[in-house]
Amino acid sequence: MPFEISNENFRNDTIYHQFGSDYTNLFGCGFLNKKNKKCVEENNIFKHYGIVLVLSGNGVHIDEDGNETTVYPGCLIQRIPDKKQSLHINPDGSWLEFFICIGKGMYESLVSMDLLDGKQAVLVPGINRAIFEHCTEFHQLMKFSHPAEINMLVPEALKIILMFHRLHKENSSNSKDREIVHKASMLLAKPSSYKVPIANIAEDLNIGYEKFRKIFKDIMGVSPHSYVIQKRMDIAKTYLIDKNKSIKEIALELDFADAYAFSKQFRKCVGLSPSEFRKEC
Repeated sequence: MPFEISNENFRNDTIYHQFGSDYTNLFGCGFLNKKNKKCVEENNIFKHYGIVLVLSGNGVHIDEDGNETTVYPGCLIQRIPDKKQSLHINPDGSWLEFFICIGKGMYESLVSMDLLDGKQAVLVPGINRAIFEHCTEFHQLMKFSHPAEINMLVPEALKIILMFHRLHKENSSNSKDREIVHKASMLLAKPSSYKVPIANIAEDLNIGYEKFRKIFKDIMGVSPHSYVIQKRMDIAKTYLIDKNKSIKEIALELDFADAYAFSKQFRKCVGLSPSEFRKEC
């Protein structure tokens, strides 16, 4: 998770507007927190164009040729019109996305001007607090605008979409660092890595610790240590939802000294105690 997102953002809040009677001219945006039965989207075909920015959680995107791409915070999925695609989300309740959809005609015009990449389904523009706030501000504009004024927001939506494509191009020039960080994030997310010093992981990836820490924070938005804590909390949420383990058992399995230390860290990250979180599930 690139930065801490408050619990109030983990909700479904969407706005849609259709220009005319043609569904390909759908215009909308919103936040979606997908979990449980919503975790698998199989062979979807969209008639409009859309972007899905992953804010939290992990999953696998599958294009129409069967190519699988791991998606994580900072990835952007393109809903390319008339292209079959699937998305399998980790069902731990931590998935949060921001999306914008625009008309198919506008998408085709932008591709013809070489402003959009119409071939690559998953881009990596990255995510930070400024980008998140930009998305939130646009969502509020859509939500509280008079229906007659919605069309005035289309240029702002296009600016955001083009910004993500520009950021992806900029990040692609630094693909080696991104590959290192991606490998590190996969390793750090494993429970077996909790007892391994982060400096050892950097060494295994043939990079100095200080440089590793810097590029990790630049790309992911948090330090490796904070990332590990968040991953532990994500696993803790899964255990608490399942209700088969006691809070003490969860604490020990996640390498906390005791239930008190675990509960203190959980409340700091989630805003609720483990017991309170379990009651709300």
